[in-house]
Amino acid sequence: MDIIRRKTAILFEGTCRCGALIADAPFDQVDALTTYGYHLGMAFQIADDLLDYTADSTTLGKKAGADLREGKLTLPLIRALTAASTTDREIMLKVINDPDFNTNDLYRLIGVMEQYGTLASSKQTAQMHVQKATAALDVFPTGDLKTLLTDIAQYALVRKL
Repeated sequence: MDIIRRKTAILFEGTCRCGALIADAPFDQVDALTTYGYHLGMAFQIADDLLDYTADSTTLGKKAGADLREGKLTLPLIRALTAASTTDREIMLKVINDPDFNTNDLYRLIGVMEQYGTLASSKQTAQMHVQKATAALDVFPTGDLKTLLTDIAQYALVRKL
């Protein structure tokens, strides 16, 4: 979670905060947009990590499992490694440690993650961050801006998950 925070959430948080400050928004709105950006970034990155296992190569624009091939251990994989039996962990580590793993190996790994519910739990974590992002917008009146920001947060989840 700390890597997600440092990799993406802080970027989104800072961008939203700077936009609010440049617009000379009141402090409560600056604070709200800062919180919104943080949670949007968390949701976006978790959803992006899930896409590496759930989207096809055409949708992704890169080969499925690309993060894994680059040695990146993402939230659903870390959760699966933590929950897995010794046998399942060995199966997972074999794939993780082989940068030339094949499609069948990737599907086997995805099957283990599904067995332990880590894809679903990671999606739930992303959904929780979207809820927190949109809740932060409560300081804004109902209108086009609030609707747009809410739609952007929701889009972080529906990018072909």
